[in-house]
Amino acid sequence: MVERVSPSAVSILVGKGDGQVAGVASGVIIRSDGVILTANHVVKGMRELQVRLKSGEIYDQVELMASDERRDVAALRIAATGLPVLPVGNSTNAASGAAVFVVSNAVGLPWTASSGILSATRMAEDVPGAGSGYRILQFTAPLSPGSSGGVLVDAEARILGIVVGSLSVGQNINFAVPIESVAGLANASGGTRFDSGGRLQSLGAKTTAFPAAPANAPGMGQAVPPNPLCRARTSGKCTPFPCTPKQFICAASGCKTTFIKRRCSRTWDCASLITGKLPILQPRLTGRS
Repeated sequence: MVERVSPSAVSILVGKGDGQVAGVASGVIIRSDGVILTANHVVKGMRELQVRLKSGEIYDQVELMASDERRDVAALRIAATGLPVLPVGNSTNAASGAAVFVVSNAVGLPWTASSGILSATRMAEDVPGAGSGYRILQFTAPLSPGSSGGVLVDAEARILGIVVGSLSVGQNINFAVPIESVAGLANASGGTRFDSGGRLQSLGAKTTAFPAAPANAPGMGQAVPPNPLCRARTSGKCTPFPCTPKQFICAASGCKTTFIKRRCSRTWDCASLITGKLPILQPRLTGRS
């Protein structure tokens, strides 16, 4: 199933106009002529966008076709044709307890898959921070920063929804907007082009220089790739140091990152890769970009 979904899932890098990566997120190809759905809070206020496909192709020219602020979903377009598209399901036919899967750019690791069940379909008014006037799917497949805009599918690899966030209390209380509520965005005409995303480099790129890790940082003495998700708080400034995604967890409250590979008395701040809705005062809905 994951092999069927991954080619239609995309990785999105966003920037504020300075050529620096301000956030990483996910999306799904909804039309073979280059239309992609993602979470609106991922792209809102951004000037540069870059879309990366599973095939290895990178698109620096991205256009915002339309957005639904209420449901937090946006439609993007890249100049491509013949892209792989998943069948669209119908969430109204999905029963609570049914198996679901998410494929997303979790913590900057593209095409990461997780599984769970569909917990419920409810109105947004039932979910603190989600707004009102639309249906929302609650599911348990784990999410991580970078998962916003990821695709929620059923066991037949049919799209059920677009991932928009999770509650910051409890475990795996995650939410997606039903695909049938936002599929029409893909048919919008016109749009606004973002600045070229050609300067945006992926996280951990070889061209990025990272200072040495602090003496008591976990992973010292190990050959680990640099990852700017982890930053030490030094004299009021955030200084990147090498680490791997498996070495940390990121809690929604202030996005504090505590290493778990080796127990350590120091707490580290997560880099500002979580845009839009995270964090919001608990227990409100938080975006997972």
